This record gives sequence, structure tokens and C-alpha cells, in this order.
Amino acid sequence: AGGHDGKIFDQIRPQLHSNELCGDKAYRRPNAEDIRQAQNLTILTPVKKQKGQSCLEPQHQWLSTVVARVR
Repeated sequence: AGGHDGKIFDQIRPQLHSNELCGDKAYRRPNAEDIRQAQNLTILTPVKKQKGQSCLEPQHQWLSTVVARVR
């Protein structure tokens, strides 16, 4: 509780392999594809609306709902 989720995740991530992780936006990484290929670790996070976008596309809304329910 005393640390930022993203920093803690970066510390434990090398120990995670062949998994799917559902987290909030703090777990989103710019190199997510590299992580997936190197560690077989898929990071699922809710999709954020782009600036000026009124609503998410149905497939993005579905993913965001699934990730939120699993979390």
C-alpha cells in the first residue's frame, strides 16, 4: 500500500512467466508486446478513451468490463 503499483509491478515482473495479469492503468507498459514475447506474460488493462472520444468502441468496452470484473 505504500508504493505505486507500477513500480512494484516492475520489481516482481521478472518472476512472472506464462501468465495473464489483469490490472488497472498503472500496469500499462509501453513495451507490453516485448514483455509478452520475452516472458509469455500478457498484461490486460482497461482501454482508455482518447481525447475527444465520446465513447469506446464495443470491443474496447467489452475488454474494459472484463478486466474490471476479473480485478
